[in-house]
Amino acid sequence: MSPRFTSFLVGLVLVCIFDGGANAEEKPVFGAFGLDLTARDPSVKPGDDFYRYAEGHWLSTAHIPADRTRWGTFEELAIQSEDRVRNLIEGLPRDAPAGSLQRKVGDYYRAYLDTHAIDEAGLEPARAALGAISHAHTHREIATLMGRPDLGLSSPIATGIGTDEKDPDRYVVGIGQSGLGLPDRDYYLNPDAKFQTLREQYRQHLQNVFSLGQLSDPAGRAQAVFDLETRIAQIHWPRAKLRERELTYNIRTFAQLRQLAPRFPWEDFFKPQGIQQRKAYDVAEIDAVGQLAKLFTDTPVSVWQSYLTVHYLDDAASVLPESFDAEHFNFFGHQLSGQPQQKDRWRRAVAAVNGALGEAVGQLYVERYFPAGDKAQMQELVENLRQAYSERFETVPWMTPATRKIASQKLTTFRPKIAYPDRWRDYSALLIKAGDAFGNQTRAAVFEWQRELQRIDLPTDRDEWGMTPQTINAYYNPTFNEVVFPAAILQAPFFDPHADAAVNYGGIGAVIGHEMGHGFDDQGAKSAFNVRPGEKLYLAPQERVHIG
Repeated sequence: MSPRFTSFLVGLVLVCIFDGGANAEEKPVFGAFGLDLTARDPSVKPGDDFYRYAEGHWLSTAHIPADRTRWGTFEELAIQSEDRVRNLIEGLPRDAPAGSLQRKVGDYYRAYLDTHAIDEAGLEPARAALGAISHAHTHREIATLMGRPDLGLSSPIATGIGTDEKDPDRYVVGIGQSGLGLPDRDYYLNPDAKFQTLREQYRQHLQNVFSLGQLSDPAGRAQAVFDLETRIAQIHWPRAKLRERELTYNIRTFAQLRQLAPRFPWEDFFKPQGIQQRKAYDVAEIDAVGQLAKLFTDTPVSVWQSYLTVHYLDDAASVLPESFDAEHFNFFGHQLSGQPQQKDRWRRAVAAVNGALGEAVGQLYVERYFPAGDKAQMQELVENLRQAYSERFETVPWMTPATRKIASQKLTTFRPKIAYPDRWRDYSALLIKAGDAFGNQTRAAVFEWQRELQRIDLPTDRDEWGMTPQTINAYYNPTFNEVVFPAAILQAPFFDPHADAAVNYGGIGAVIGHEMGHGFDDQGAKSAFNVRPGEKLYLAPQERVHIG
């Protein structure tokens, strides 16, 4: 969901009282519901500025909590979801059977919360990785470290495993530009004063992390890393170019990768990841990747050592001593994002568990908070929106018969996924240890990489979800032509089975229509309506249809 759409929905807030422990037998107690007319600013004429008219009072009086950078209906529900997940986890028995999902979820959460044990351990959990970085003397050794899933190190070239956009029945290794500590190339290159200030603050942050790690010449190392990242940023594609899906799809063989960047140690980089000598690689920003590969070999090993060290410590800050955690928040949370106050540790523990064991938590969530009957009613809403789109396609005057046919066929093949997966993820191979926050985070990252790697030669899993059930969001996946609505967004003020139909269409109906519309926007229109095995996925330019 886009921020603009989030702000639009604020004007459709529904007033209700919800029991956070409601189950399938309990009904929410409603007050007045429908449009929240108290949000209006009646001093503004609707014809002059309908946005201010509809929610001007709310915009003038609402306050963003100190631990947030934005506020609205989505954020309110996100807090409720965090509260619910906390209650679920803290209600789990501490003596649950070893290896059970309940035990893994509980042990992960409690280890993350145990800041005393984390402080006592100091940098000891990171010593092995820091030692490996300091003892790397060649570019091949640096590339090997960058490829190790257990280290999760930053790299100017990123890899991942995903669905082939033009052949949705197979997985492919993706390769793309990466390597920046700041969010985007413009943070390094934009001459505006605010970016200059952020760059100075970032340099100081890098220096502070080196100092906390008790490394020599922290100022010099920080400058070297910043200069390197600036050169990386100069190579990166801008965001506008990244949106063009046809430009970021470039299938290459391993031999062609070596031709693209002959001096880059591809074998050393790929081998620890298990992705060497694959049949196909999808190189996103292909010319940028070639230039980044050259930059890698042109940059001294000593600079890469500093780069890997500072980012390794920074990325692991939440499970390192409090001084690292505080420094990380001071820059990325406060200075960069404008967040006055860090979230409570337990809220961040909930997020950490959701990241590592998201579907395990999701099972607990839907058992407690999502009545089974809501799924059928939501399905009906989706189908009614589909019918509304279909009727619109039949009547809009600007569509040619050919365009109308293509749009209708694509609409017919939309697959809705509602509330939660039909099959839950298997976490039996993930080892979680009580009191080992750092190790748990590392093992979770390795588990996820191995999970993706083991299926790379298998048919794609069309039943997989890209969000957990406890997520307040929704999405459209163009590769599978599917719209997905997690359980947590299927509640008031967006949806309630006991509310009037008009309320649900004004709330979740807008979300459904928004996500379905992505199938026909400037990028979604490039995906074909059929996703059956052996058939094309991309539409030719003359076949594409835009509805807005």
